Amino acid sequence: MKRLLFLISILFLVCISTFAQQKPDTTGPVENIQVYSRVRNNAIELRWYPANAAAWRKGNKNGYTVKRKTLSADASSEFTALAVIMPLSNEEWKRTSAGDDFSELTRKAIFTPVTAKGFTEIQNAENELFFGYVLGSSLSPLALKNAGVVFTDDKTDPGKEYAYTISINQGKGKKYKEDEVLVIVADTRAPYKAPTVQDVTSEEGEGFVKLTWNNTTSQQSFAAYNIERSADGGKSFIKINKSPYTTAADNPEFIFYTDSVKNYIPYRYRVTGITFWADEGSPSVAIAAMGRDRTAASPPTNTKAKGDRSKITVTWEMPHSSSDLKGFKIARSHLLEGPFHSLNDKLLPVSERSFTDMTPVPDEPFYAVYAVDTANNMSSTFSVMASIYDTVPPSKPTALQGLIDSNGVVKLNWKFGQDNDLLGYQVYMANGRNNIFRQITSSPLIDSVITDTVTMRSLSEEVYYKITAVDYNNNASAYSEILTVKRPDVIPPAAPVIIRYNVTDNKANIIWANSKSTDVVKHALYRTSSETGSAEKLVKEFKDATASFTDSDIKEGMTYTYVVKAFDDAGLISPSAPLAISVADAGVMPGVEKLTAKYDRGDKKVKVIWEYNQKGNYEFVVFRGMDGSDLSSYKKVTGDKKSMEEFPAAGKYNYAVKVIYENGAESPLSLPVIVEAL
Repeated sequence: MKRLLFLISILFLVCISTFAQQKPDTTGPVENIQVYSRVRNNAIELRWYPANAAAWRKGNKNGYTVKRKTLSADASSEFTALAVIMPLSNEEWKRTSAGDDFSELTRKAIFTPVTAKGFTEIQNAENELFFGYVLGSSLSPLALKNAGVVFTDDKTDPGKEYAYTISINQGKGKKYKEDEVLVIVADTRAPYKAPTVQDVTSEEGEGFVKLTWNNTTSQQSFAAYNIERSADGGKSFIKINKSPYTTAADNPEFIFYTDSVKNYIPYRYRVTGITFWADEGSPSVAIAAMGRDRTAASPPTNTKAKGDRSKITVTWEMPHSSSDLKGFKIARSHLLEGPFHSLNDKLLPVSERSFTDMTPVPDEPFYAVYAVDTANNMSSTFSVMASIYDTVPPSKPTALQGLIDSNGVVKLNWKFGQDNDLLGYQVYMANGRNNIFRQITSSPLIDSVITDTVTMRSLSEEVYYKITAVDYNNNASAYSEILTVKRPDVIPPAAPVIIRYNVTDNKANIIWANSKSTDVVKHALYRTSSETGSAEKLVKEFKDATASFTDSDIKEGMTYTYVVKAFDDAGLISPSAPLAISVADAGVMPGVEKLTAKYDRGDKKVKVIWEYNQKGNYEFVVFRGMDGSDLSSYKKVTGDKKSMEEFPAAGKYNYAVKVIYENGAESPLSLPVIVEAL
């Protein structure tokens, strides 16, 4: 019994978690009861369990009521009570549990009083007993019956549908509604069949066999398992687990079981699942397995490989020879870490310490010696590279070519050499033909193609590559011819700069500094005018060093904007900063009208007012003279204003106004007006 109580602490979480994840055949409230149904022997069986410790205690005390109604079209719609089921008393249970450990575990869980103090301690004790109840009742049909959580309805008609309710009785004097769970049985013609454990596999280790299987089927999970073993080829099986086997993991996808055995004794294994109805399904398919020797022989030491192109001799030592050593295998590879392929089909004798490879291959210079035991386990020390005297380099690489895209990705390829000891190629790159070339491969490239990436933001228009071939003795060939790869031009040329200009006699002379970029193929002068708006016109192209031009195709009163553009050989363009020029109108513009000046004695200010209704871009310049002095420019006023105010000192003042246009044209000075400030 102590062993079973110990199982509670390890396994109850597993059983509760697994059981709770089974899909019950229920509709309606399920807070306090979970219910399952199955059809067997022409009867409908119900199995339920309280979902928490509080409901469990209530059910243990008051029992459960089972009701039923037929769902056929002509049947009554009312539920009829079939049974009130109570757990056995403690004394009755003791008389029936002899020899059934799990029934006894369930009984003790129900009838053991809680002696703990404090809410948390009481709750923990209740939960521990409840979990023991779930474990025990899931593994014993007798415990299910004695606990009053199963019912068999054998008064059913095949092909009909029935609905059941399961409720925990509330006890005497209780007036509130009982908790009920509705169970629907869809088809009484579908008999229940306990599921079979699926996909049992084995791992054969030294002194053990490890079994693995799925913890679930398409129908349900299992509460526990029994593992059986046969030593007579499957004629008879013996259960090898003392108690129903489960795992401490929380509802795992796979279950593992390890059986300790002696090596090379063949067994057959099968697994049977125990459902939460406390019955067993059919055994799984039996599989064969046995323990095997997995300990390799002692490995060779001090391995060496020496020779020339005609033969390589491999030697080794065995300071510690295993008693089950069967022989040696010699293997060769093109890489230090392998993979290796065997050179001798028949194992070398245990006494052998050397092997001569009469057909060495230059691109497979690495050798390994394996010690093989009678169980075909193999062991080896580190592989070694054959030491070969060779000073002849490979042939010079040829046919190097490459392309570069607009993202700077360079793809190079060349003709793969025919040297029989060729290890690979080293690739070098430089931004100038006479610069130092940088190696871009970290180790010899065993291929004739490579992809490189270079920056496109470079003043150097070309990038240069060369390669060399390397053999297995690190002899390097002469460099290939240098390959020049032109970068796609993505950098516009340096912009030209307009230095100065002058306008005379309706001619505009523009002077600029040409672009300094070396790939510029031409410059061009463009202009827009206030007459044509934003339409740009080519004035002239220059494919030489010309850096000035006089534009005589301009008109008075117009504003022109000039831009000089530089074009490089990739069609990229850089414009100068724009230059705006206004060509003055030689004619005289109308003057202002109705010029007046008044002095306000209260504010001690003079206000000058005029009228001007011409269109255009212009401003006003107010001229002033004091006490008979000549008029001189005094203040500018924007074109949207027609007045000026000031607070002059006492004296007599003359005022006149002139209009100045943006293109340089101007009006005559207006007739002056006189005002006296006091």
